[in-house]
Amino acid sequence: MNEIQIALDSDNLELAEKLCDELLSENEYDANGLFYKGLVMRKRKDFQEAIDIQNSLINLMPGNAEYHAERGLTYHLSQEKELALADFNKAVELEPQNSYRYSSRAFVKDFYGDHQGAIADYSKAIELDPEDAIALNNLGVIEEKMGYLDKAKQNFDRSDQITGIDQQIKAATERRIEQNSTKEAVPSEKNLSFKDFFATLKGLFTSAEERRNFLRFLSGRK
Repeated sequence: MNEIQIALDSDNLELAEKLCDELLSENEYDANGLFYKGLVMRKRKDFQEAIDIQNSLINLMPGNAEYHAERGLTYHLSQEKELALADFNKAVELEPQNSYRYSSRAFVKDFYGDHQGAIADYSKAIELDPEDAIALNNLGVIEEKMGYLDKAKQNFDRSDQITGIDQQIKAATERRIEQNSTKEAVPSEKNLSFKDFFATLKGLFTSAEERRNFLRFLSGRK
């Protein structure tokens, strides 16, 4: 991981911007400098500045799907629905075999109420990557919301199997049963309750850093 990404991940935006500016002072068209400077501006919620920088980057390399996806996320955060979708459509067009592109677009579609479109995109993502537990989970979230409970359960179960969460929950349950049946077992305040334990495991799907740049804000199921 490079220094700029480390600074971004730790929310040290001053350092991240300084490192970007150092690259751009040597070459105003430095792709890494522009890419990360756009991310810095977005984290500062200066969306227009971020978009201006991302426009420059895309003008330099219009065939880069990642750049379109990043600008699409910025448009999404600035509530520019049509422009956001246009960029995610372009990212899918440029990388039609990349499951992440479909998952990214699925989130935007779901956010704006196109649940059937989101289901189609998550389904395509899973077709391309059957082991994508996050896509399976989030497809289940939408299906549950739409009332497709049997399908939702199937996708939740498959997601849990892939991540091993179902086995961790089973093991935790067995430990609790054993503790409750053993007189010597003394509850500890340091131990998570089963509810909290499950919530922690579920955080695998909802962590802000779980999927870089976009799926990191995906919702989890209740």
